[in-house]
Amino acid sequence: MTSVIEGVCQAIDRDDPTAAVAEIESCASSGVCEAIVVCRAALRVLVACGDPILCLRLSKALTAVKPEPSKAYLLSLVISLCNCKENDRVDVDASRFKELVSTSPGRRPAILAVWDAMKFFNQSKDRDAIDVLWGIYGSSGNLWARALLMKTYLRTAYNHIAKEHYEQAAEVLKESLKVDSYNVPALHTLAILETQKTSLSSLEEIEKSWRRLVEIWTALDRVYPEQVYRDKLIAKCEYFAARFLKAGNWEKAAKELASLIYMDSGAALAKEVLAAISK
Repeated sequence: MTSVIEGVCQAIDRDDPTAAVAEIESCASSGVCEAIVVCRAALRVLVACGDPILCLRLSKALTAVKPEPSKAYLLSLVISLCNCKENDRVDVDASRFKELVSTSPGRRPAILAVWDAMKFFNQSKDRDAIDVLWGIYGSSGNLWARALLMKTYLRTAYNHIAKEHYEQAAEVLKESLKVDSYNVPALHTLAILETQKTSLSSLEEIEKSWRRLVEIWTALDRVYPEQVYRDKLIAKCEYFAARFLKAGNWEKAAKELASLIYMDSGAALAKEVLAAISK
């Protein structure tokens, strides 16, 4: 059943989209091709061809296919793409496909669950959106689903920060790190939140929240030595050196200053202060 895909690919390689469409017309009219196969072949044509006449022929050919119920949403999607203008092919009615698949037996496509999650988020139902994406990621381990989940966590945290709900933002970020413990934006945002609320008595504990981020920045600086990550590390050392000096914690201050000097040999003030507190 994959011969139609092979024929389409060969025609496209020859820069002959007309022959590719003819392959699909022949397959669709035979009454024996599977919907999933003919849809994959049609998508290959759409990627390579923007001719509206050929797209119309393709659409008509696909309407002759009689899919099993669980594939009806996919066939409907591809037919809609054929009927769209080339620049508007991604602009399709997702609600229509949701209606089709809700009446079909079998597993619900993950992409529709993602659509539900985005709808929840736009309705300010952050937790519902996160729960849906957790379900997809938890059941599949898909990295794309994980990336969407992390983006939703971050957007939720940023919304809390915009409303000055800092504790809620911190809780969301801590939860997100259970999904991706090395996510730099989440680590950085959480570290800043923890730093802003700190008192001098808890400064050492807060400094620990930066350690994983510092490890990542250090590793990135070795791979991409364009000064970007070095500047971030220097700024971190300058901040904590000043805070530890103010707190009278000379040992911790000296450690931060030494790290700063290692990264920036021209840091004259840091050298003077380190020399003074080391006497």
